[in-house]
Amino acid sequence: MRNKQPWRLVAEILICFITIEALRIVSMLATGAVPLLVDHLESTEENRFQNLASYPDAIIVAPLLETCAIAIVVSVLFKVTHDVVLICASVASIAAVAHLHAGLSTTISAITSFFVLAMFYIRWLRIAGRAKGFIAALVPHMLANSLAVTTIALGAS
Repeated sequence: MRNKQPWRLVAEILICFITIEALRIVSMLATGAVPLLVDHLESTEENRFQNLASYPDAIIVAPLLETCAIAIVVSVLFKVTHDVVLICASVASIAAVAHLHAGLSTTISAITSFFVLAMFYIRWLRIAGRAKGFIAALVPHMLANSLAVTTIALGAS
């Protein structure tokens, strides 16, 4: 069983990433953000280079700090309750408040994404401990942010 866990972790990271991206598309469609994204993609070259400059922050620093926040919130809430849905909803609510400045679509996307990330963190925390739980939440987060920043920075001209 131990030998299969790395493959299982990789497979579930991909599932987590696909789930986050599907929920992001749904939230964009539901909030009417698709036309806004198209306008943003058609931004000037100068704006694209500014977005590329924030790339390391968006794909490394932010996911690392936010995954640390997920781990801290989960560990604190596990002392109060073992209701996984309640814990994930709490993590998602905190993420929503932290992302309010970015607009409705991003806030809804943060709610769904952080709910899923917290679920995967808790799942792998229980299966294989904190390190793999952290990886299970961090890697899809990095992939999702990487896709979002790349799409905006290198959008259609």
